[in-house]
Amino acid sequence: MEVIGVAHGHLEHQRHYKCVTIFLGIRSLRIVGDSGIGEIG
Repeated sequence: MEVIGVAHGHLEHQRHYKCVTIFLGIRSLRIVGDSGIGEIG
């Protein structure tokens, strides 16, 4: 029973980490886009 709980907690942690990674990636892309449009163009 404890193993199942640990495995479930690990899956929840991975899901949360993935959401945070996606959020940070989108935010950093937006920052780069806002500050780098003039430089790239």
